[in-house]
Amino acid sequence: MPGTSVVELVATRFMPEDARALATFASDPGWSDILKTILIKFPPGLTGIRVKTFFSESYVPTVSEWGLRPIMSLTACGISILPLSSILRTYVFGIFGRINKMWERLINMWVLNKNRFPMSFPLIRLDTNENPYGASPKAILAYLRCAGRLNRYPDYEEYKSVLASRLGLAPENILPVPGSDRGLQVLLQYLSKNYERVVIPSPSFLMYTRFSRLCFKKVERVACWLGRDWDSVLSLSGRDAVLLAGSPNNPTGEVVGESLVKRLLQEFGMVVLDEAYYEYYGVSMATMLKDFENLVLVRTFSKAYGLASLRSGYLIGSRRILKEVAEYTGPFDVPAPAVEASKAALQDEEWLRMVVDATLSNRIWMLRELNSMEEVEAYDSNANYILVRVRDAKSVFEKLLEKRIVVRLVTPEWGGIGESFLRVTVGSWREVSLFACALKSVLQN
Repeated sequence: MPGTSVVELVATRFMPEDARALATFASDPGWSDILKTILIKFPPGLTGIRVKTFFSESYVPTVSEWGLRPIMSLTACGISILPLSSILRTYVFGIFGRINKMWERLINMWVLNKNRFPMSFPLIRLDTNENPYGASPKAILAYLRCAGRLNRYPDYEEYKSVLASRLGLAPENILPVPGSDRGLQVLLQYLSKNYERVVIPSPSFLMYTRFSRLCFKKVERVACWLGRDWDSVLSLSGRDAVLLAGSPNNPTGEVVGESLVKRLLQEFGMVVLDEAYYEYYGVSMATMLKDFENLVLVRTFSKAYGLASLRSGYLIGSRRILKEVAEYTGPFDVPAPAVEASKAALQDEEWLRMVVDATLSNRIWMLRELNSMEEVEAYDSNANYILVRVRDAKSVFEKLLEKRIVVRLVTPEWGGIGESFLRVTVGSWREVSLFACALKSVLQN
């Protein structure tokens, strides 16, 4: 194997049509060594690789102490299942950095000149702020182990103890909910019995307004964020009002500082902060619970922890409030597989740190790249997404979709803005590079 040329490796490992497409690049010293480095790490018997599969982050193996993700990915891609012993090894996550240059060249060829490099890419989803690296292998194994106990209800007490230990709180300060959306909905249902109105700094996550209108007769959205002050928000304060905001805020990525939160707690009857993207920011207001009973935080495992499909979340608040909110939920709303996967994900701090570090690195690159383009303004963010101002955002959104790249169109419906923006998830390096090249192409044409 060490003496095998890259051209020979490509010819024997890839499907014939893909091997022909790669032949020109296999002889290019600019990235042939990188390609060879990746290929020789794969099991010797693996053949019939497709280019789009090889270069997707689900196929380039990520850190996995059990080799579970590579097995699942290979099977999902239709490649013959390999013996467990052939992939029970750890692959270095840093390998993504080693293929950056190669990816940039491949992406540019695909976006700008498809005829010279005839291959297609899967749909690139940069619209729902998901973690592109997947869940912790420990969480996946915990989920699979739970299959043998599906006849049993989940054990919330142990789950709450694990969460409480991680947060430095008592188990009574935590209420598991089936996703932060549902948690927010039941919380607003409860609050509507004690408060008359909701104040929402905008633009904000659309579900805030929709859920609030289901529960309250009066919902006041106030233009805020995007560098604007909070005077207009504070002018609507009162003990009869609930202040509902995200920190980091979706879609702007801005946060509410501790001093402002204290003032909001003093002037509003209740303050609800959605900390769905807390892990990317690293600062929580949970420490303020010891001084303020009128604060509730909403958290989720759908974002940084990569458990979006399991709908697992939790509320953090005072014992009294959460005990009363629990009356609006069922006894076992969060299913056992979600509970077990969430517990395991919490305990795999190394995986979470890897996901966050990779995301923050890609976010820095995206901001620099986007702000270097003419007629583009990308706003700094504390989360795993970036708000982007472009001329005729709706047209740009549609043209990106034609290139199989999906971003989120933020319209005036979100409140607080008079024009449309794009909100772009900070995906894997492959995804954000493809997005940047495609956006350049769209703007030039």
